Amino acid sequence: VTRAPVLLRSVLTELKHHFREVLDERRLSLDIEQIGDVPFIEADPSLIYKMFYQLLSNAIKYTPDGGAIRITAWLADVDGVGPAVAVAVEDSGVGIDPAHHALIFEKFYQVGTAAQHSSGKTTFKGGGPGLGLALVKGAVEAHGGMVWVESEGCDERRCPGSVFKVVLPLHAPDQS
Repeated sequence: VTRAPVLLRSVLTELKHHFREVLDERRLSLDIEQIGDVPFIEADPSLIYKMFYQLLSNAIKYTPDGGAIRITAWLADVDGVGPAVAVAVEDSGVGIDPAHHALIFEKFYQVGTAAQHSSGKTTFKGGGPGLGLALVKGAVEAHGGMVWVESEGCDERRCPGSVFKVVLPLHAPDQS
């Protein structure tokens, strides 16, 4: 992992701009909030971008037209990680069954059957090969961080949503 100073707010703003067209097209709101001062982190800029691209792409994909996505970042001190930046990517989407919470981060894992998915990176319920969240997990762990999802369940009518939480250390873990 190549490390350089990365300002998450800049990465997230760049991604909001990248997805602007589809957000407008699907009438999705995307709010980026920062609680307090969130400093630079020592991280691989390319991996961080790809990781948040995947999380945002999934939030767009599983949020019905007219829904809302909120990304919140804050400074935290986390057991096992130390001083870190915590980020929550929250959507008003269909949600994820708790039975799938750990599995969705595995390579090639897909929720539901292929017949239920449409194709497209940002189409509602657009399918993919099941590599996005595995990439997220790998990138987070390569930085010495943690990632998990919170969702009460999957319900396409009620749309309980999901919150993906990422914790990234401010400084690279000791390589000793």
